[in-house]
Amino acid sequence: MVVAFTPTIGVQTVLALGLATILKANRPVSIVPTWISNPVTAVPIYAFTYYVGTFFWPGPDVAIVKRALREAFRELEALDFLALGHQLDVFIDLGVDIFVPMMIGGLLVGGVAAAIAYPLAFRAVVGLRSRRDRRRRKRR
Repeated sequence: MVVAFTPTIGVQTVLALGLATILKANRPVSIVPTWISNPVTAVPIYAFTYYVGTFFWPGPDVAIVKRALREAFRELEALDFLALGHQLDVFIDLGVDIFVPMMIGGLLVGGVAAAIAYPLAFRAVVGLRSRRDRRRRKRR
């Protein structure tokens, strides 16, 4: 969940798989949260994580960053995945002044989201397993 909110769109799945391997977690399940940030949701998510990050690391005005992010993801919204070079150029132009606050904000927002999602997912899995076990016992 934490990786889903970091400004690493395009490599989030690889990062999540790598972290899941290192932490000996469920690799297939680690991929699902990375789908939260996609071409449609990236601009609002990254603008918000940038905003949160600016409380800890100063950067340009949020409106400027939001406009630059919109430009970067315009091709993705049109499903023009071949424009990855242009998107990368936009992020390079934005530079450290924007990347650092966005990463800090992403880690914080992702951490809060993970703290909320984990107990809910755990409870759902326990409930489903319990229900499955009751059905199996009933069949016997």
